Amino acid sequence: MRFLRHILLFFVFASTALAQNRTLPFVRFRIQDVARLISANPTRKLDTLFASSFLAAVPEEQLNGVFSRYYKSYGDVVGWHISDSSHADGATVRLVLSKGYTVDLQINVNDSAAHLITGCLLGLGTPQIKTLDALVSKFAKLPGKSGLFIAKITPDGLEQLEGLNVDTPMAIGSAFKLYVLGALEAEILSGKRQWEDIVYLDSGSRSLPSGMLHSWPVGTAVTLQTAATLMISISDNSATDLLIRTLGAETIERFAKTSESHNTRNVPFLTTLELFKLKSHAASLGQRYLTLGPSAQRTFLDTTVEKFPRDSVDFGAGNPLLIDKIEWFASARELANEFRWIRKSCEGSASSHKVLDILAINPGINFDRKKWKYVGYKGGSEPGVLNMSFLLERSDGTWYVLTAAWNNSAKAVDEESFAGLLERAAELIP
Repeated sequence: MRFLRHILLFFVFASTALAQNRTLPFVRFRIQDVARLISANPTRKLDTLFASSFLAAVPEEQLNGVFSRYYKSYGDVVGWHISDSSHADGATVRLVLSKGYTVDLQINVNDSAAHLITGCLLGLGTPQIKTLDALVSKFAKLPGKSGLFIAKITPDGLEQLEGLNVDTPMAIGSAFKLYVLGALEAEILSGKRQWEDIVYLDSGSRSLPSGMLHSWPVGTAVTLQTAATLMISISDNSATDLLIRTLGAETIERFAKTSESHNTRNVPFLTTLELFKLKSHAASLGQRYLTLGPSAQRTFLDTTVEKFPRDSVDFGAGNPLLIDKIEWFASARELANEFRWIRKSCEGSASSHKVLDILAINPGINFDRKKWKYVGYKGGSEPGVLNMSFLLERSDGTWYVLTAAWNNSAKAVDEESFAGLLERAAELIP
């Protein structure tokens, strides 16, 4: 998944750290200034509040647009409190907004006489839902179809805390890459492969963004660990296709049976480039593909789809397209079982802990690190499809899974509000 556009857009650090007891009074003034700017029409001259280095990175027009958007989505600020004052030159603040949301603000000031703002990071708007039951009700009201599963990992399996449509297979976007990671881990555990093994980027693996390998030269050498890291941390599609072609689609299909009761929905197991081509408006490949059985589909992928030029892929207007027919599918419980398998595979194996390290690079959203000492994440999206799935270890050593999906074949889904619901879910896990 394109890393979460909903985590907001600006943060410039000061170069000079100040003593906390010197800056905190000025930080409080600047917090109040930012609170006033979250309004329908911010009017204060921003160069009297923000350092020139900040405004060079984020122009006033853009910055005012951000504040106006937050006001439109969440209302005006009706209160705030400092949640972390340990920063040398700033603080982390929880803003309370009039439409029933809170927003975390990280703010920094410089050591000039004016104590101008050098860092200003606004987080997601998190709805102030009081219970997990109420959270499930909120998910159930999302337009289209949604699923949610919150469970504790136990020696015997998964102990469900809350859930909605937990066994309904849904489109999951790039969260399917968890299955590629798991299949790779299984082959490493068996001794067939090593993390340090070298693979070479071939033309058939050069997919389309997200990621970076699509622009790298054919023949570039990368380790399996590097490819897996790029696949999970920045959802690199070319790294993913390289791993699928290295492992073999049928190997991943067999592995998926360990956690996926609806395995036939993902046979043949598509590469990202195959999915892009099947959904291209430039040719009706997807409709032809859907008329075939699994064996004929595999042949179609290896011949007709393989020959279709990558540069001819056209996504049209970017509306949801065949999301219930051509995608990667899993239920919330199946993704939770995949995380449980990954967690169990790491027991007693120092090498396998690399899987947990890879999953932890991009946490997806903000978590209270006093409560959660480990956060592993993979999500996925395309127009009309959103999935966010987390493997969590609480500070007392208890492991949890939190996974949610939203499909809407009528229009694109709201990633920011969905992510805010997941942040609140993590806060509500007892």
